[in-house]
Amino acid sequence: TVLTEIGTNDDDANPIGIYAPDGTTGLTISNNLITGLEGTDEDEGAVQAVQVDESGTAITDVSVTDNTITNLLDTRSTVAVRFNGDVSGSISGNEISGLNTEGTTPEGEPGGFTQVIALQQGGASVTGPSDVTIADNDISNIETTTDENFAPPFHIIVGENADENTISIGNNDFSADSPDTDVY
Repeated sequence: TVLTEIGTNDDDANPIGIYAPDGTTGLTISNNLITGLEGTDEDEGAVQAVQVDESGTAITDVSVTDNTITNLLDTRSTVAVRFNGDVSGSISGNEISGLNTEGTTPEGEPGGFTQVIALQQGGASVTGPSDVTIADNDISNIETTTDENFAPPFHIIVGENADENTISIGNNDFSADSPDTDVY
């Protein structure tokens, strides 16, 4: 499946390529090309290629594998894969590149920051992800357009409410052609 040019003609958009809501079980997201998502909603929301969002009922056995996610742009934040809340599963074998944030907030402050993979509490959930494997992903060319964001780009964010004892991260290839080359 090719998902492309979402939000590119909207001056107030935070596009999401694939969204999986509360209570989803056994979901496989694979062999997709997600490209050309563009958000322009200043300091609200974020462009997200894949968002799995729990808000009361656990989401289990999610597989995000062998996708190509590229060319995401927003003034607030870009995220390739986000697991929000009580989500378990795997993120593996994906090629992710060309994620950028640029611009300023309505108050004239620097815009957002790039998050490639984010495991966070988020939404209406009371906990963060657990039993997640992140492996064999190729992540490159992250935040190449500007160094004037409120935070540097991050390849993987594990939020404070995620169960870090059950999260496995290994065999990923991280590189960044970025002003913030020290952050991985």
